[in-house]
Amino acid sequence: MFEAAWKEGLRFTCRQCSGCCSGSPGLVRLGEADILILTIGLGMNLESFAATYCRSVDTGGEPCLCLKEKPGYDCIFLDAGVCSVYEFRPTQCRTYPFWDEVVETENAWAREAKTCPGIGSGHLNKPEQIAESLQKQRKLRSFRWDGKAPGKEPI
Repeated sequence: MFEAAWKEGLRFTCRQCSGCCSGSPGLVRLGEADILILTIGLGMNLESFAATYCRSVDTGGEPCLCLKEKPGYDCIFLDAGVCSVYEFRPTQCRTYPFWDEVVETENAWAREAKTCPGIGSGHLNKPEQIAESLQKQRKLRSFRWDGKAPGKEPI
């Protein structure tokens, strides 16, 4: 994390503009906790949830569960420009923009701010809060999925 962020923190409040949820391809990896929260929030079992909202992606040897995208690369949970699962969205979404590659340098932060209206405005996130988000993102363990057996160990 760049020096100013460590000293002062960074301003960010999600504007729910859907800019990070649409328009370009990407992977939203799901951890075991994400799947649990989403299935409970949606009132679904794992098999139905996975069949409806997920795809299995090989990310280097092991298949993991990721969210599907709609045509045009919109997130499967984006409905009329609004996240339909915002209150129980996955860790990857919840920790944005406090990802290593975004807060690595001031230039990276400024580049990301060009596409995200919430960066640089709103709530001042303290360095400790940013560090916590970075830790959550780093610890995110993708859920292994073979398409059949729920309850496999996370990687």
